[in-house]
Amino acid sequence: MKSKMTQVGVAWKKTTQSDKTFVSIVLTNPMGPDIHLTMWTNSYKEKDGQPDYMIYKSADERPVAATRSGDDFPTESAKAVDDDIPF
Repeated sequence: MKSKMTQVGVAWKKTTQSDKTFVSIVLTNPMGPDIHLTMWTNSYKEKDGQPDYMIYKSADERPVAATRSGDDFPTESAKAVDDDIPF
């Protein structure tokens, strides 16, 4: 059975030098530059109605052609950490 889902991007789990875990996301944009996002745990969450994660758009958008080459994607040099990321 063929999946009805379509891949729209990719993501990497990363860790900052200060050991904060985040997800680096690249959404494929067939009409222009790909969209670069980062997702962080919402450290200001105080009640259930508030979001668990915050997503930010990166300021340095790269052209579509540059993101198609594996050499242009960030390397996975940061250690993998499972803290608070559900996947």
